[in-house]
Amino acid sequence: MIHARKPNLVLIPGFMCDEDLWREQIGALSPFAHCFVPNLKGAENLEDIAQRVLRSVDGNFASPAFLSAAS
Repeated sequence: MIHARKPNLVLIPGFMCDEDLWREQIGALSPFAHCFVPNLKGAENLEDIAQRVLRSVDGNFASPAFLSAAS
């Protein structure tokens, strides 16, 4: 669980990705925000992802959008 000291920044990796996706951003943003990547292994849908994120964060948080498309 993370706590609200610096602003909380939740970095959601999306399906079939993990925290490695955000490695460079975490390094750059860590001085300014508490960066957190929730474990989404086994998440089956967006509702499950949202519940896992909300259980992982204490207080307010921001989360950047990450979109991917298959061609």
